[in-house]
Amino acid sequence: QKVVYKLKGINVAFSFNGYCNYHDNSIFAPIEKNNAIIDWTDRYNQFLLGYKSICNELFRVNVGIDTLTIIFRDTLSTLSPNIFKRKSDLEGLKLVLDRYKKRFENYLFEQIDCNEYYFETIILPFQIDICISASIQIDGIRKYNFNTGLRETNIINIFPYNGSTIIIIGYSEGFDNNWAKRISNKLRSKDWLEISVAIQDVLLHAEFHCMSKKLYDKILPNISVFLEDWYKNMTNYDMDIKYSSNI
Repeated sequence: QKVVYKLKGINVAFSFNGYCNYHDNSIFAPIEKNNAIIDWTDRYNQFLLGYKSICNELFRVNVGIDTLTIIFRDTLSTLSPNIFKRKSDLEGLKLVLDRYKKRFENYLFEQIDCNEYYFETIILPFQIDICISASIQIDGIRKYNFNTGLRETNIINIFPYNGSTIIIIGYSEGFDNNWAKRISNKLRSKDWLEISVAIQDVLLHAEFHCMSKKLYDKILPNISVFLEDWYKNMTNYDMDIKYSSNI
């Protein structure tokens, strides 16, 4: 199946039907104020944005599980083993995200501290017209805590803001977070190539992202190879992904 970018209006691209207007406005108002300066280093704002990322991803995961369930019902005998693995991966991801969602809700709405998670904010002094929102899990035997039921999960948001680029990386306490720390170090580099490599690494591990048409047109010659890499690694949760594209 061919993967392509589609041109969408910004309001359509960022719309999410998981909440009614009242709850969407009341819950996320602190980070969605028009013409206001938002402190992205504030712990509450970081958790609120992370919570929105979890809700968005859970919505997509549930849609994926429901879709695959219908496919299983109608075409079970002709399915590829990869489809079975994909459904199993999604069901595992749903369990983990549900647990983090509950802990984030306890912190945001019940004032119960969420000591098992923390964020860092990196602000690049230039604007990159790309938005990424993802919960990323890297495979490995030490990535799961059987006592808490939590898996190492790095919630990452990257977006342009007032002429700069905001990068917020979430870390699971008690895990090594090697992949996320490596990404953070590259993003803090003064070498533009290192920053570019880090962002592409995040893109290849993430499922949701969008970019401005201006940026898309600029990197258009490399888009097809990048999308081939992305599709090929869609179910690859290794720390090091091999790819041939360079956007």
